[in-house]
Amino acid sequence: MGRSAFISDRSEPNSLPDGPWTADDDAAFAYLERVVWQDGFRCRVCGRAGLSEPDSRKHWRYCGHCRKRFSLRAGTMFAGDTMPLGKAISAIWFMNFGEGPVYIARLERVMGTSPGATQRLFDRVSRAMSDQGLEPLGSGGDMISTSAEFERRLRLIALY
Repeated sequence: MGRSAFISDRSEPNSLPDGPWTADDDAAFAYLERVVWQDGFRCRVCGRAGLSEPDSRKHWRYCGHCRKRFSLRAGTMFAGDTMPLGKAISAIWFMNFGEGPVYIARLERVMGTSPGATQRLFDRVSRAMSDQGLEPLGSGGDMISTSAEFERRLRLIALY
């Protein structure tokens, strides 16, 4: 059986992946920005494309035209969420590529988060996957196609 591009040799079926978003919060935000806004961010206030350089606040940008500030979570399913972004992205990976059925109790145990936070994330991701017609794929697939497919799915789910 093939292994995902984001699983290290020491990982087990009931563990989260070692992906490019897991190092720290900065890595998770950089990964989200690269994958989700690969075509650029569109301002929700003035409607123009393009953000300026980073704002003085960490993980924030501002519109290069109207100067409105945006969190990098804005416009995604992560907006307003207090769960660490790296854990949320890992949970999405686990729900798409983890081995076996993913139940809330299993996800809670693997993520190490509270039951309420896990339930909210599970419901949002499940609804987004269902509405987008995405079925869990399990752990099969080669490294290149799995990482590309995860980025495609993350973009669809995050922007849902």
